[in-house]
Amino acid sequence: MAYGLCNRSYTGGPIAFIKSGVLNTMDLTEIDIDRLCLKLRFKIVYHLGQNCVDVDDVVQESLSRFFRVGQLQMIRDSEELGAYLNVVCRNVILEYRQKMGHMESASRPFRSSSVTV
Repeated sequence: MAYGLCNRSYTGGPIAFIKSGVLNTMDLTEIDIDRLCLKLRFKIVYHLGQNCVDVDDVVQESLSRFFRVGQLQMIRDSEELGAYLNVVCRNVILEYRQKMGHMESASRPFRSSSVTV
């Protein structure tokens, strides 16, 4: 198992989708999902850094969005699942960075620059 990431039973996470039958629809086994978790984890650690505490959350969010779209059968080309998951993961990383940037700017004190003429 890849760090045991996919064995956690988050509400609405990948395990809920596996148990609901989406696993059969997308032809993915639990081993495939564990491999996806590991690959996503490496990608996210590369982009967010090793000290990021939210890596597991970003992995779970990426997979849950991926499976949610799979459940709705909105993926047109089933041969391109890896590429689609890559795009989903990239979007989640960008949203995370944006959210963290807004949180950092909100926590900084406002400095007014006094201009004298």
